[in-house]
Amino acid sequence: MLEGYFAFVFFTIWLRFADFHYKSTDYEQVDLFLQKYQADFMTLLDRYLQQRRIGMAIPHVPAQARLLDVGCHHGELLWKLRRLIDSGTGIDPLCDNKKLSDNICLIKGYFPGAAPGDILYHCITALAIIEHIPASNQTEFLDACASKLLPKGKLIVSVPDASVDRILEILKRFRLIAGMRLEEHYGFNADETVPLAKKSGFTLILHKKFQLGLNNLFVFEKAHEG
Repeated sequence: MLEGYFAFVFFTIWLRFADFHYKSTDYEQVDLFLQKYQADFMTLLDRYLQQRRIGMAIPHVPAQARLLDVGCHHGELLWKLRRLIDSGTGIDPLCDNKKLSDNICLIKGYFPGAAPGDILYHCITALAIIEHIPASNQTEFLDACASKLLPKGKLIVSVPDASVDRILEILKRFRLIAGMRLEEHYGFNADETVPLAKKSGFTLILHKKFQLGLNNLFVFEKAHEG
């Protein structure tokens, strides 16, 4: 899938550089074709990348855990884990307040404000979230994760490599991401993830690169209190 995506990118860039090979009407037809199928392609790419992140995280979620998924979208991760975990809560400003099953519920809002105040979790997942948080709030976010975890609880995060921002910049320049829902990355460097987490009382358990080295999975454990 990624290979097909990059082929699409390079083909489109070549078309934009080589427009002098076409009559204006021919190029307009090609451009209209790209605009027509671009958004759908990017949506498929988004879903593929999301599923890859979910697939990387799932093996590290403890069985029978109380799970909190920050930035849950529409609860895709929680739904896949509904038979493995004891209960799951998802928080996202784009979801609706609803129950997906007897043990899975979604809450519309932002973490940590929307998180139930009286519940501690065995595991928190935050996939493709930290890079969207301003640098001044990243420690606050990780502190909030620690406060919502039981001792020895797990924090599972995914963070893109710094080179991804450069790729996005190129795609923007050639109008290849017009149909893709992009949020601002605050220049976050994945190498900063471990030092930040340590400040909030987490110990690194696992760091693994995936998606051709462009993405990072981190699994942390909260220090035992006392």
